[in-house]
Amino acid sequence: MGEAFNRPQQKQIFRDCLAVLETATQPGVIVDSPYRWKRYKFE
Repeated sequence: MGEAFNRPQQKQIFRDCLAVLETATQPGVIVDSPYRWKRYKFE
């Protein structure tokens, strides 16, 4: 989760994942990530 060795970013992404677990109202919820990685652009 997140860029390699970028611990602050990894922690934030993990917190965001936990928040989805608390707020999802049904199985299969998909959340689009607002994060962009420096090295690669994923589409």
